[in-house]
Order: sequence, then structure tokens, then C-alpha cells
Amino acid sequence: MKRCKYIRFGENQISHVLTQSKPNYFAESFLDQLSKNDRNFAYHVNFLPRVKRPFKSVTNNGRVHVIHINMKQECNNSDIIAAYFLAHLLDAKLL
Repeated sequence: MKRCKYIRFGENQISHVLTQSKPNYFAESFLDQLSKNDRNFAYHVNFLPRVKRPFKSVTNNGRVHVIHINMKQECNNSDIIAAYFLAHLLDAKLL
């Protein structure tokens, strides 16, 4: 069974994501998610640079994107499972 390398939890801080990302749909979606009080996680999608894309099968399970999930400190196990399931649904949509 392969380890899922294209979903990453808490790798980037939210401030880093907002300052480094180019304006696109996923950055706007991330800002929209942060404005909601009832959500315990937020996600954003980064696409691999063209230089790294030939190595995607080794480093990223064949995906050209990485889904990053940031969780609140108050989240519980069901929130983590919901975030992981949502990331898999998003991955299926991006393929």
C-alpha cells in the first residue's frame, strides 16, 4: 500500500500561504474558508513547479498537485477524518 504523499497536514503556516501564493481560485477559496467560524480546518492546493513534474510518480504518487490542510487547535478526530476525506474528494476532482 502506498503512503499518501499528496495530502499534507499543517506543513505551511496560514500567513505563509497568504503571502506567497499567487492570486488564483484556490487562494480565494482559502480566504473564504478562513472567514467561516464553524469550520475547524482549511485547505489549499499547490501545483508542483514544472521542474518537479517529471518526478511526480516518485515524490507525489503521480499527482501534479499537493493538497495542504491546516487544522485548528480545537479540532477532534472526526474533524481530521472529515478533512482527509474532503482532500481525497478534491483530489478525485483534480485528476
